[in-house]
Amino acid sequence: MNAVEAAKVTTADYEKIALLLQEYRGQSREVNFWLERFVYWWDDNPFFRPGMTKGYVLRLAEDIVGFIGLIPMPFWMHGTEQITFSPAAWYVLPKFRGRALTLYWSLLRETSHTIQWNTTGNQRTCDLFMMLGMQLIPYTFSRRFIVYTGGTAYWHDRALQRAWPMHLQWMLHAMQKKWAPRRFFAVEGMRVVQLHCVDACFDRLWERTRSPTMATKVRSSEWLNWYCFGWSSRPKILFGCFQGDELEGYALFHPRIVHGELFWECLDVWTDSSQSCCGDALFSFALVAMAQQGGKGLISHDYPSIRGWLDRRFWKIVTREDPGGYWTGPPEMLHKIYQGCHYFTLGEGDQGM
Repeated sequence: MNAVEAAKVTTADYEKIALLLQEYRGQSREVNFWLERFVYWWDDNPFFRPGMTKGYVLRLAEDIVGFIGLIPMPFWMHGTEQITFSPAAWYVLPKFRGRALTLYWSLLRETSHTIQWNTTGNQRTCDLFMMLGMQLIPYTFSRRFIVYTGGTAYWHDRALQRAWPMHLQWMLHAMQKKWAPRRFFAVEGMRVVQLHCVDACFDRLWERTRSPTMATKVRSSEWLNWYCFGWSSRPKILFGCFQGDELEGYALFHPRIVHGELFWECLDVWTDSSQSCCGDALFSFALVAMAQQGGKGLISHDYPSIRGWLDRRFWKIVTREDPGGYWTGPPEMLHKIYQGCHYFTLGEGDQGM
């Protein structure tokens, strides 16, 4: 009888892994969906270096019965840029679940010298992370907002959740489309645009704003171009706020379906702290752009630069949810981060990837 063995992922494994993951987390995905994702995670990732491990598989003879990916990503800590890693798409066929930890232990050994992020786990994996002594990521927010494009969008969402009569749902939906906000509340001297590529102005923003923060993700043009647009069939939604030709901040979203309706969820917002209205301008513009596409609203946590804007919105739902992301790493490294000024957003680890 053949034994099940853990081995490092190779390029030749891509198609077999894609076949394995077709029903990952109960969602039917085409093989090409995963093949594109692997190219995005590794082959086109500017932070993947020769010799890095892409992840591990469980092999049974010529078959692959389990997989966990490993994505490298840059992190800014105490004035230097370091490579950290995020596991992704951990899956083992039910018959071999007893060997699932073999994959994860392999990753822990591989990344023991740096930070490992775990931000998209389910309840079962989160319980495991706690048992392994991992720590909650020290996010810089405490509240989660759903901000609707207007009153009719809010009440339509309520109608869907509470199963109101269909004629009321249809009426509210029609009113939402008709009365969606059309005008952007402009902030004097600031210009907000949607961007489809990232250039050197993002590097200038990053270089002049990173020093007060001792620990945060890298926000260079190289990182953002890959993270936002490296997966061409699933680009993210990026808005930049300019004063003249200079970038003062950006907000990054990805589409999310809630109750069958389209929302944009904020993965990251980064602004020059000297420009107090930059966050307001970005989110005001994004809300109008969302409405013009027929969506319901924005989902965000209360990051410092947009806290005031969120508090002033009328049509919203506020909860105390947090993403529940976990991390681990050398104790001395995590201790230095906890002691300094740090900034984390929803888009840590493999969120949005």
